[in-house]
Amino acid sequence: MKLLLVLFLTAASSASAHELDVDVEIHESMVITRASYGSHDPAAECDVVVQRPGALDEAFQKARTDANGVFSFVPDTAGDWRLTFDDGMGHLLVKVVNTDVEAAKASGVSQPVDWQKALTGVSLIFGAAGVLLWLKTRSSSGVASGR
Repeated sequence: MKLLLVLFLTAASSASAHELDVDVEIHESMVITRASYGSHDPAAECDVVVQRPGALDEAFQKARTDANGVFSFVPDTAGDWRLTFDDGMGHLLVKVVNTDVEAAKASGVSQPVDWQKALTGVSLIFGAAGVLLWLKTRSSSGVASGR
């Protein structure tokens, strides 16, 4: 009887160690997920189906996690996005990710704001002026020492 209890407890602990878990991070306009098992091993090559808010009857995107269990996508609207992770070995997890209005407004790569553009322009002007002045002083000192 004790042997049966030990086998049962061992099987229960190893089953929880293989539970599929997904961490979600929203960075600017991108949703980044990391799928792993309870033991923190990455869920590599796990199938992912993304469904947009209000359209659960069709897939917005189908993909797979990479070797590190990472998958990312850029939502095109705000709301509750449904992500289904399936490793094909009996582990299935549905995760709902809410994207806010700011993330939905951002379109792909973030664009520099006006002050960044202005600072870049001023830096280029000062840099070019510095190079020209350096060349001018170098040629002037070369002419004076050549006489």
